[in-house]
Amino acid sequence: MLGLIDNILDLSRIEANQTELALTAVDPISLARQCIDDITIGGAGSVSIKLNKTSDSSHSVISTDEARLRQILLNLISNATKYSKPGGTVTVICQMDDGSFVFQIIDHGIGIAPAALESVFEPFQRVDDEVKSGSPGYGLGLPIAKALTEQLGGGLTLKSRLGQGTTATVTLPLA
Repeated sequence: MLGLIDNILDLSRIEANQTELALTAVDPISLARQCIDDITIGGAGSVSIKLNKTSDSSHSVISTDEARLRQILLNLISNATKYSKPGGTVTVICQMDDGSFVFQIIDHGIGIAPAALESVFEPFQRVDDEVKSGSPGYGLGLPIAKALTEQLGGGLTLKSRLGQGTTATVTLPLA
């Protein structure tokens, strides 16, 4: 219940444009590794999580709000593990791309029907298959992740195929 209340408060602050950002130099690959470790230790269960990084991003640092980026990545990686099949793999790719830093979180889980892709960014909206799968949630994680990404000057997109999985892509400016 406390988690739900925190999410509602976060969403309210975001919608009221009252989220304060504390920009610092952040190593995005190290942060992604920490998020993966947190989720793995926290009980990702029977899903394996891999971190792939491109060679040109090995010494990257971006100027962003570390706590907000952590919140975004934790949400997306935990969603990927939650909707993956037992024994499945979630891959987190970190790379530099045209003056931006890009995170891709790829799962091979239940996927999302094309007609439902935009609605998952609306608060309290859950896809029927997600509800049927028994996965816990209130439909706040993706709206919060998208709004925070946009406040950090970036973008969040989803590509998905029903029954085949989903790729969440977060693109953030380097500065």
